[in-house]
Parts: sequence; C-alpha cells; structure tokens
Amino acid sequence: MSKLIRWNQPAVTNVVKSGDFITFGRRGGATKVPPEVISVIPDMDLTQNVLMTPYDTSVHFKYADTYAVTSINDGLVFDTATGILSGTPTALDNHNPIVTATNSFGSVASLSFNIAVTA
Repeated sequence: MSKLIRWNQPAVTNVVKSGDFITFGRRGGATKVPPEVISVIPDMDLTQNVLMTPYDTSVHFKYADTYAVTSINDGLVFDTATGILSGTPTALDNHNPIVTATNSFGSVASLSFNIAVTA
C-alpha cells in the first residue's frame, strides 16, 4: 500500500491504490483522471478459419484498467484485463465492435471499429 504525502504537510497522508491516477490542479487538490482515447482502432480484415495475429486494443487508451467489447465475430476472444483481441474467426460476417476502457474511478472511454471476415 502506497501513501501520498503532501508537500509541507508531512502528517497528512492518503492511501493510493494500484491503478489510481492522481493529478494536482492549480490549487494543489487531487483530481480523478478519466480514461483517454489517444488514437483510433483500425478496421480489421480477417480470413475465415485462419488464426489472427493478436491485437492489443489497450494501446489506443490512456489511464485505463479494464476493457470490454461488444459484438465480436464468432471464434474471436477478447481479454478484458489486457484489451487483447485474438482467435480464429469461424463465420463469414462483419461486426462493428465497441471497445470500452474503464478505470478504477468508474470513468469510461469508448472506440468503435469494423471487423470483416472473408474467405
């Protein structure tokens, strides 16, 4: 467990949990930092019944702890702890998943992209 000691106030401490993001405003007060989108997730063209190269969606967010996804193609797997999409698509179809990044404060940020599976 870490403790944050404020400058010139050594007797005042706060407990900071792993994954907490603290910034200090002009008056020195701590504020919660929401996840930020730093780039778009590119559309993906995958081949049916061919193992895809795992793709790390977390690199498109800053200050996130966990991830969620909606509507991915059959045969694909999404790791909510790491944001990695992987697997072998089994059906010829298109999906427009939304990846949502969440942090320990409950703040969220989302990105959508397209996955097309062809033969």
